[in-house]
Amino acid sequence: MKEGLQDLSESDFQSFFKDAPKTFLQKDEVLGRNILEIVVKSKLCKSKNEARRLITGGGLYLNESRVRF
Repeated sequence: MKEGLQDLSESDFQSFFKDAPKTFLQKDEVLGRNILEIVVKSKLCKSKNEARRLITGGGLYLNESRVRF
């Protein structure tokens, strides 16, 4: 039987995603900016167009919630 992510223990989940890209920005780097600017500023995407495609494709999550326009 296949296991889903919901079936993983917390430590296994953390281990699985340890190499996933992540970034941390200061509050003043985020306030007043739209999500496309934030994604580029964080270097998760190289351009706003790339960020838009990522979001439209459902591939961007923030605090475990999918980012949508």
